[in-house]
Amino acid sequence: MGDSLYASERVFQICDDKEWKYLIRFKDGSIPSVAAEFHLLKEQESQNSKDGVKWVNEISYIKRLVNVAELIMQEKQIERRFQWITNLEITKKKA
Repeated sequence: MGDSLYASERVFQICDDKEWKYLIRFKDGSIPSVAAEFHLLKEQESQNSKDGVKWVNEISYIKRLVNVAELIMQEKQIERRFQWITNLEITKKKA
């Protein structure tokens, strides 16, 4: 697990080389191309939703595929949004 500062090709490559799984906090500005594709596809893939979590698997990034999940929570009148990037396949059970 890691903070959004670790959402980078260098960290992904280290994890791949060591055969590690990762779950990293993700902010849209970290990797704009992945964020743009995620936001486009999450609405089209409506079956990938459970209890406020939406996800998209297999988003192309450089020479790999990554998966992104998003949780939107409404607390009183404040919306809180959390996103993660991972190399774990996201399913309804894992969401």
